[in-house]
Amino acid sequence: MIDLTAYEKVWYVSAANGAGGNGGTSWADAKATVAQGLALMSPGHALLIGPGTYTEQNDFSALAGILIAGSGSATILTFATGWTIKLGSAARVCDIAIKATKASPGSGEFAAVELTASGLGAPMFERVHVESTDIGIRWIGGVGSVTDDVFILRDSSIEAAEYGVQISIVRLTTGSLHSVIERCVISTQGWLTCSTAALAYNPQGINGPWVSLALRDSLLRANLPAAGGVAATATGLLIAGTVRATLENTICSAYNARDAADGSAYALYNGSVVGPALVVCRGCLFSSSKTHASADEYDLFEFASGANTVSGCEYDIGKTYGGLTDLDRLLAGANVDSTATETISIPKALEAILAHMTGKSGSGSGYTEYLGRDDATSIVKVYHDATGVRSQGADIP
Repeated sequence: MIDLTAYEKVWYVSAANGAGGNGGTSWADAKATVAQGLALMSPGHALLIGPGTYTEQNDFSALAGILIAGSGSATILTFATGWTIKLGSAARVCDIAIKATKASPGSGEFAAVELTASGLGAPMFERVHVESTDIGIRWIGGVGSVTDDVFILRDSSIEAAEYGVQISIVRLTTGSLHSVIERCVISTQGWLTCSTAALAYNPQGINGPWVSLALRDSLLRANLPAAGGVAATATGLLIAGTVRATLENTICSAYNARDAADGSAYALYNGSVVGPALVVCRGCLFSSSKTHASADEYDLFEFASGANTVSGCEYDIGKTYGGLTDLDRLLAGANVDSTATETISIPKALEAILAHMTGKSGSGSGYTEYLGRDDATSIVKVYHDATGVRSQGADIP
């Protein structure tokens, strides 16, 4: 239930019984088009849109703190030659479907929902469905600053071609950006000339603003169909920039059917070249698959400047690149060492930890496990080798 008392004025639009000559002050007095309702609005106002399909393009970006609410999937905003709506600071969008259906768009040409580059406050989307033949929701801008913004997406579904959600503010100089995505399905189905990612999160904070992402109870799926040798990448979650991210109870999936050597698939790609991106995953599933034998295929990928930490997750360690710590692998129930042949189960891992905590070393099948602290990094690890020699790190007291 939306609390309309928080808004200074409420305006009404109805495709069924609205009229341009009406005042827009009630359902009985509703305007006929979204553009007519927009013309009445000021910052802090609400616009309620009744069931129907509204084929028009509307720019709300000059209006701060507004509400746009529909009647669920029966309210459809659509446009066929580019973006459908633009939003400004602290906009809230609820219970509505937004579509952008331009045929044969160029790569990154438009998004169904475009957000302005800075000063957004807290843009919030709840119970929305977005479809786009290019990008679903996009917030992209150049050098500048943000003002401690929050991006929120809840209980929603997004289907797009290139990016489902793209947040890409470059060279943030001040402020912070925190994003929360909960209970969402974000799916991309790429087309012939572009790579695709369900969620591309790469606000790049060169001068130290705090940037975070909390992703919970969601599905990110990127799919690229077969297409005659055209090279492109499919990525479930793409992270780049100085980001702190947590993933909980989430599925990241990437499938690439392109028959090309760089037709790669990444379920999670932590690829920051600007600053360290730290990603913590709990109770997640990562899955990647590709067609071409020479293409990359990683469930979890980590660039040199970042770090992935996982616990209680399902993934294929044979399709993992980067510095997942041995302790992380152990807790995930995967192989504790990429060069070892044994696979340790979670009960065995806990047994080894308990054995060390009581001053003993757990052993079995020709190997020894023990907890230690890496002297160079101070990272707690579980070490595993065939000889039992504690060659890395010091024992934890």
